Amino acid sequence: QCQPATGHCQALDLRDANLTSKYVGMTLASDPIDGRLMACDPGLARECDQNFYLSGLCYIFPPNLGGTELLIRPGYQECLKADVDLVFLFDGSHSINENDFKKILEFMEDVMRKLSNSSFHVQGPNFSTSSKTEFYFSDYIKIRNPHTLLANVRHMQELTNTYQGIRHVVEDVFNMNRGARPEAVRVMIIITDGDATDTGNIEQAKHIIRYVIGIGGGIQEPEKLDDFASTPKSDFVKILDTYDKLKGLFDDLEKKIYDIEGEWHGTKTADLPLVFFFLQGSRVVGAPGALDWAGGFIDLEPDLKDERFVGNQPMNQEAEDGYLGYTVAWLLSKGQRKLLAAGAPRYQHVGRVLLFQEPDHKGGNWSQVQKFEGTQIGSYFGGELCGIDVDQNEEMELLLVGAPLFYGEWRGGRVFVYQRKELAFQLVMELQGEPGHPLGRFGAAISALTDINGDDLTDVAVGAPLEEAGAIYIYNGKPGGLSSQPSQRIEGVQVSPGLQHFGRSIHGVRDLGGDGLVDVIIGSQGQVIMLSSRPVVDIISSLDFSPAEIPVQEVECSHQDTAKRTGVNITVCFWVKNLTPKFVGALVANLTYTLQLDGHRIRSRGYFPGGKQETGGNMTVTSETSCIQHWFNFPVCIEDYISPINVSLTFSLSEGEYNRPREPRISEPTMRPVPHSETKEIPFEKNCGDDNKCEADLKLNFHHTGSHKLDLAPSSSLCVVLELSNVKEDAYRVQLALTVPQGFSFRKVSVLQINKKEVSTLTPHQENTTLYLNFTARGPTVHKVQHIYEVGDLGSNLQAEGGSAERQAEQLPSCRPSPTPAGDPDFMNFPFPKACAPGATFWCTVDFRKETLVQVSGLVEITEKIQASSMSSLCTNISVLFNSSKYYHLYGKESSQAQVVTKVDIVYEKNSLYLYVLSGIGGLVLLLLIFGVLYKIGFFKRGLKEKMEANGAVQDGMTDEASSVPAAATDPSCTEPLHPEEGKNEDCDDPDTTEPLSPKEGGGGEECAE
Repeated sequence: QCQPATGHCQALDLRDANLTSKYVGMTLASDPIDGRLMACDPGLARECDQNFYLSGLCYIFPPNLGGTELLIRPGYQECLKADVDLVFLFDGSHSINENDFKKILEFMEDVMRKLSNSSFHVQGPNFSTSSKTEFYFSDYIKIRNPHTLLANVRHMQELTNTYQGIRHVVEDVFNMNRGARPEAVRVMIIITDGDATDTGNIEQAKHIIRYVIGIGGGIQEPEKLDDFASTPKSDFVKILDTYDKLKGLFDDLEKKIYDIEGEWHGTKTADLPLVFFFLQGSRVVGAPGALDWAGGFIDLEPDLKDERFVGNQPMNQEAEDGYLGYTVAWLLSKGQRKLLAAGAPRYQHVGRVLLFQEPDHKGGNWSQVQKFEGTQIGSYFGGELCGIDVDQNEEMELLLVGAPLFYGEWRGGRVFVYQRKELAFQLVMELQGEPGHPLGRFGAAISALTDINGDDLTDVAVGAPLEEAGAIYIYNGKPGGLSSQPSQRIEGVQVSPGLQHFGRSIHGVRDLGGDGLVDVIIGSQGQVIMLSSRPVVDIISSLDFSPAEIPVQEVECSHQDTAKRTGVNITVCFWVKNLTPKFVGALVANLTYTLQLDGHRIRSRGYFPGGKQETGGNMTVTSETSCIQHWFNFPVCIEDYISPINVSLTFSLSEGEYNRPREPRISEPTMRPVPHSETKEIPFEKNCGDDNKCEADLKLNFHHTGSHKLDLAPSSSLCVVLELSNVKEDAYRVQLALTVPQGFSFRKVSVLQINKKEVSTLTPHQENTTLYLNFTARGPTVHKVQHIYEVGDLGSNLQAEGGSAERQAEQLPSCRPSPTPAGDPDFMNFPFPKACAPGATFWCTVDFRKETLVQVSGLVEITEKIQASSMSSLCTNISVLFNSSKYYHLYGKESSQAQVVTKVDIVYEKNSLYLYVLSGIGGLVLLLLIFGVLYKIGFFKRGLKEKMEANGAVQDGMTDEASSVPAAATDPSCTEPLHPEEGKNEDCDDPDTTEPLSPKEGGGGEECAE
């Protein structure tokens, strides 16, 4: 017994201290009704006829632990030595060869030799077509040497008349005249290799305990061997595939034989090496070692004097070594019979949990209603169980099943959460520890904690004793279930250096510190740690401003920097609200807080002393209101004094002490896990008259500059001048929308003259530009395509979606590829009139405080030879998405989307080289033909030169009058020179000759001479 205040422990006085009890307190359970405590020891050892057995021993203590009230031994069996007459009825048929027959005799000799010093008497008849008694009980009493008794056994090698052999044992062997003892327990072990060749019944052998050993492959119908065995058949029938395995059968056979010798009302629960106990109106003790370690549990009557064993239903060979009852947990059901969960962590190596329903009346039977099986070999599924009543309505909605040896995702251990669904439990969730601890054994301990966070829901602690020095996880309850993530992870090294196996056991249902809160007890190796619960509080905060509005004259550009400015005073107040009404004591919290101005802006419109955008400090707060004041001022000439200044307050509890000594009965609280912040806005003063309602009179003048004609050319531009004026009270949040006609592209907006009050403008930017590029055989094969979008807005953070069919040369550091929209499902999306072909989609976060250029670029390459002309297009589009529940389209849906299409013209050009070559060759041939024809007709042989010289000589002798006659009118023959021997031409010298020359003579002239 330990005192938490002093840490001093004192051993309790136990009754029957002379017992060999070494593990008292290995299991502890308290009764929530009367406060009594039960401490059990699973290691009570005792000897029975040269064999040692383990069973359980439990002490019951009063609430004040002032000595033991009662000592009980659940499932304890007295060592009752009894005489046993054992008969080996062995098969000697022809289907057994001589070598295997000798192995049967060797097995019998081995058993007889080991039982020689016991109260067993042995006899061994041989059966085939007939039966023969090799020696009687009286012979065994005289001669204990098994080799001598079996020396004359003959292999008969005939049929297998098993029924005839059993009748022979009943009528001839168990005969008191042959040495059988009337008070002895009669046991018969039948060894055979095949089905019986005769028929009959064994009614005469009902009073004999019958074991059947079937050997080899001659057994066609193994279930027929059940006719010869006692019940339960699974315990009394053993089938071996070879005779060699007879040698290893004695250990199992010896255990069954000694169970006969110390039989306890026919129930095989002699070995109870581990006991668990749970008190909740009814009392149940786990007995995992019963029935060949198949296990079960013992139902104790209210007076703790009578008990009843409950095991697997049905009991079969698969249940052996399952350790049923290793853990037990009650599951309360409102208006129904209670359920009991029993874990069998070694069932078929994967583990199993069985749900039993208690009897509906005294003396009734337990019924098995549901089972859960593990999925991983060696996980020890069912090694820890815990029922959880989340809303504390006396009905357990959850069953937590621990599998501490489960391995997966670099985590060791897992807890499976089953939730009640009508009449059954269903798996709803899995809990696991932190990664990096593959052998952490998360789930080795699970405990329901009384509400520790003040929400009136049960919380749960899970231990992981091998995560470094050990750790525990705290999971808070929530309506209808359990949180999937822990609210706390407490490491052993944080509690005390040197701890080992911290979290091996957990208990948290009592207040040990006197503060009204439940404390959690954690077991570790050699130490017990008490963790005091801390009260859960909520910190209430408030922000007040003085003045309530910022004077505009202090921030206008006309204000002189040297003029005195009042600024704004901020009053910050806190007080503590207790969420754990059961807490007894004073609540004092150490608080750390931070104030920030315009935290969502790059440049703040206000600053604290020292030019800082944020300030903070530490405070000690109680349930009474505590306040502190801060002051901030403004820079000269604030551009935006329309939207209010955002003042945000964040705070948290600090573990340190500030300006106060540690006092008794004062616990440091913890805050509930919700965001602890507050945001408030302080507006700017509006110049709206005495009624505080702004009535503006806005006027807009519109005219354009330059020529009245606009050339439809890419370089042409149109400049428009807009003059906005207000002749009455101030107008706030004025927006000017300019719609660009179809066919125009907006370029820019410039402020020509700024007033003392700046008016925000919003120009919707929409591009629908078509670019052009072409490919030819003689041109480049690669072109760079670039689409540029300009995104600008006046709202909150938006997202721009850009689509492109080009996937190469991506450079999008601030964007992420995504096939579907991410984030808020209320984001709006609008289809384009002409959607682009499916391509890559990218999501980019756009900062609303500045304009953003989105550049989509890529390379377009033609990789094949141009065979024909064609036209293609490359398309990208962009759309701006935002939260439609908070914002709306001021200029329509079209203002948030744009599209660019690039036309790609592939031009096919015919090859004219051959045409040019052939044309040149043809022209050259034609020229040669013309030249040849001219040569043939003598074009190049006429005496033109000589005739011209002769004509010139005649003309030299003419008179002036004759010289004026054209050469064409002169007879060529008259112009030929005269030779000396020739005289003048008579025709020409005769003056009387006046006849004109004929054409043949004169060349067509009118006259030769006058």
